[in-house]
Amino acid sequence: MPIGLYRDKAGTYYVKHPVTQHQASLRTKDERSARAMYDRMRQIWESDVEKHRDDLIARKMSRPATGSDQKIAAYAADWRVRRLPKLLKKNGKPLADNTRKAYEGFMRREVEKWTPFVDTAIGEATPTLLRQFLRGWIDSPSAYNYVLAGLTRLFRDAVDECLIDANVCKDIDRRSVPQSEVYVTNAQYIDIIRKVEAGAGYESDTEREWIARAVDLIYLVSHNPQDVLSIRDAKIDICNKPIQDQETGEMLYAEIPIARGKTGQEVVIYANEDLLEIIEFFRAWKRQQRLMSEYLVCYPLSMPTRWRRLVGHKVAVAHISRRFTAGARAAGLDGLTLRDVRSKALSDEYVVAGNSDKGGHKTQAMKEHYRRVKLPMRARSDLRRLKG
Repeated sequence: MPIGLYRDKAGTYYVKHPVTQHQASLRTKDERSARAMYDRMRQIWESDVEKHRDDLIARKMSRPATGSDQKIAAYAADWRVRRLPKLLKKNGKPLADNTRKAYEGFMRREVEKWTPFVDTAIGEATPTLLRQFLRGWIDSPSAYNYVLAGLTRLFRDAVDECLIDANVCKDIDRRSVPQSEVYVTNAQYIDIIRKVEAGAGYESDTEREWIARAVDLIYLVSHNPQDVLSIRDAKIDICNKPIQDQETGEMLYAEIPIARGKTGQEVVIYANEDLLEIIEFFRAWKRQQRLMSEYLVCYPLSMPTRWRRLVGHKVAVAHISRRFTAGARAAGLDGLTLRDVRSKALSDEYVVAGNSDKGGHKTQAMKEHYRRVKLPMRARSDLRRLKG
């Protein structure tokens, strides 16, 4: 089999571009036909290979004195181990653990294994080369920007270490991410919760109510689902006597500290009667199963045998998200996801209480980002008072 022509487990042949490493199916299982198509493609690719080789030679000859012979992939592997654990944000605070893990993952899986990065010295990196790498995420703007941010940090450190003169990522524009305008109505939310309780798409689940109550918890707390599912049971402070909110008159029954994964800051949510009911549900639910867990929400005893090791541990967002998506699909609301629950919660909060800090967002722009409703402008003048 010639290099560049491959066959998958189903017997279908596919090819891989020698420069970009992008692959495409030939949609045939016949070896003779596959070889014929590959030969035609190889003739077209030869010009690409020659151009790539010429570009490498030209860049090597014009490389600045500060350039390095260290390959991009090798530098990325060293950077992942040496620099990433100590990486700080612009404000001097450490990166969030989830961000650091995501950077570590795509550095190991993508950057360090991409052939052009393996063959190209970091001093020869160009915006065009990076755009070729980023092309794999071009249909997913959020992922594209995330990968670009990681590469920007990597090349910024290369500049600081005098390996290159300038950060080549600065010439690459971030892609626009369309903001979702979806708002889940009360009727739609109730319908989805009922489908989740019925086990839509996951009929094998022996316990379903706790999934629905976990969604309710995410709605009531109105924070990132990862942060909500990380709430420590022992840190919840139930008030001996309900406290009345001076602004709204609502009775508050508990204080819930929440550690925000993105910023590392801790915020406190005050529980109303509905949220207190959810807290008591999970505490009773764990007592009934004799579960000893530091988390308010944890995996139950009914987990399948192969996942029994997870019992009592923190629940992954994906576990709740998949069941919510299945419930939405069963309710005829395909496209709604668990992410829309937080937006609904903050939108509902805005309608009831106006501008609040419940979502943990410091800037007005981020508050408005999660709101899916617009309140009408209010007339500030009072004609009744004016006319006496």
